[in-house]
Amino acid sequence: MSAGITYCRCHCAGCGSHFTSLEAYDRHRSGPMSDRRCTFPDGAKLVERIGTCRLDDPTRPLHGVTIYEHESAARAREAFRGIGGRETARTERISASGGGR
Repeated sequence: MSAGITYCRCHCAGCGSHFTSLEAYDRHRSGPMSDRRCTFPDGAKLVERIGTCRLDDPTRPLHGVTIYEHESAARAREAFRGIGGRETARTERISASGGGR
């Protein structure tokens, strides 16, 4: 995935909204498990982003869709913005014996 682009990872069949995570999806619903409804409660802590949906048809992505993200993910995105795309995970190969390179 390209840096700086928000992609949806979950859709709601009830209201058609797009979400970056299952946590964000769960936050937009309320009520007992037997009768959950799409309500976007005030305390959901969701942030609206404009992004791309490739779930319906990966060969024909929808651009410019509203995608809801939990505010904790938005804060993390802002905190790491200054890294400049630097790799943060180990990239060298690790042998089956556990040694590097």
